[in-house]
Amino acid sequence: MARIAASQRVVWNWWLKGCFDTTENGDDLRELVEISANSLTAHFDDSRAAVSAHVGEVRTELARGPLIQRLATVQLLLRGAPIARDRAEA
Repeated sequence: MARIAASQRVVWNWWLKGCFDTTENGDDLRELVEISANSLTAHFDDSRAAVSAHVGEVRTELARGPLIQRLATVQLLLRGAPIARDRAEA
């Protein structure tokens, strides 16, 4: 998340420079900065939420997927538990 925040600051500073270079009218500048701040913040918030949701999906998949089943099989084998050949090969 620190990298995302850092990139947000870089983009925002770049954008502000462009805004100040574009107009000297205080009212226009104020409106431009306000609208763009809301838009940029919404974009970064949505991006963070999407990344967080994806990470959650991947974690859930890993917790229930074949890797966990293989780990359980290996643990059984290491404990010397009898295990059917078809389960061991699955």
